Amino acid sequence: MLSASAVGRTDIYEKDGNVIYEMELPGVTRDGVEVKIDQGRLTVTGEIKSTDDVKREDYFRIGRRHGRFRRSFPLPPGVKNESSVSARLEHGVLKALVPLDESIKERPTAVEVKVESRDRGTQMREYSAVERLRLRIAKSLDRARTRRRRAEERRTQPKSWREMT
Repeated sequence: MLSASAVGRTDIYEKDGNVIYEMELPGVTRDGVEVKIDQGRLTVTGEIKSTDDVKREDYFRIGRRHGRFRRSFPLPPGVKNESSVSARLEHGVLKALVPLDESIKERPTAVEVKVESRDRGTQMREYSAVERLRLRIAKSLDRARTRRRRAEERRTQPKSWREMT
């Protein structure tokens, strides 16, 4: 069995109310591939056959792979009907269309991020995004001031014990 990286690089995207699975299957014929839907998964199995024209000992290098392969992908929720899934193989690319009831892409929604900080004992405080930004800037400025102060202290300190005596 060939590994997933050896065969079947796949793009999955949504277009026109379908989830589309496009899988590269170079050298595979229509008879050499099978597409099934089982237990909420789209499974593609097949075989890439080697050419029988050349004997193995006549090769200088073998870079192409051959053998059986199997790839399986979860179907998204909201599939209209599993029997309405279609697939076609053209120019070494298998394209499977899975119709959906509605789009699975969710609209971006703002999520409130709560940062908890311990102020005065065990009291918890929630900060808004602006307050978090202000706190981050203030901490950054404090670190910069501390670095400058330490650098100044190093400059004013004696360089060796001889300067001290």
